[in-house]
Amino acid sequence: MSVKFIGYAALMSGLIASGAIACDRPPDTAVTQALVDMYAAAAADDLTAFHAVTTPDFYAFEAGRRFEGDALMNLVKAGHTKGTVWVWTVTAPDLS
Repeated sequence: MSVKFIGYAALMSGLIASGAIACDRPPDTAVTQALVDMYAAAAADDLTAFHAVTTPDFYAFEAGRRFEGDALMNLVKAGHTKGTVWVWTVTAPDLS
């Protein structure tokens, strides 16, 4: 079983905060919590929880590709079926 550590919080915080958190410039804690919730949803293959912290126009870049909507979760689910485990952490989101 492989473990991959992913730390692209700055990119993801901008994408999630743009629609999921209703204010012009959310506090770091709100962005951090949105990322933690999204990573927990991905780790559990929980599409409902993923939708709770993203918007219908959500997209993210991973491995040099753009993933729209549920495509990122589908990638993670496929990895899980092959035994891949990802461990995501958010330590210092940069909202500048």
